[in-house]
Amino acid sequence: MNNAWMASDWQQPQGATRVARHVVDFSLAVVSKTAPLPVQGRAENISVEGMAAMLTAELGSANIVTLSFVLPMVHEAVQVRAFVRYRDGYRYGFEFLGLSDDDRDAIDRMCERLPVAV
Repeated sequence: MNNAWMASDWQQPQGATRVARHVVDFSLAVVSKTAPLPVQGRAENISVEGMAAMLTAELGSANIVTLSFVLPMVHEAVQVRAFVRYRDGYRYGFEFLGLSDDDRDAIDRMCERLPVAV
């Protein structure tokens, strides 16, 4: 791994999200140009603006990825492009890019039933 700074290395300060994140635990797959196969992971928190997840491998220098997951409780499949906002080891923070109205509504419905992440 090279030591050059990249956008995905930027650490977002604690509590800097614009909307409340909600605690979740579900599987997801991350596809990037720098990984030959999808990287598996577990979502830790989510909002309509993005999510944090613990992945099983590094994404390399990818800044834009595709996230695929099924929202629990509302059973909606979501596939969305996302910007890698920060990284700390295998923990990543993603900002959704172009979330559809249907996906935004499904995330909202699920978040109404979930505790806020601290």
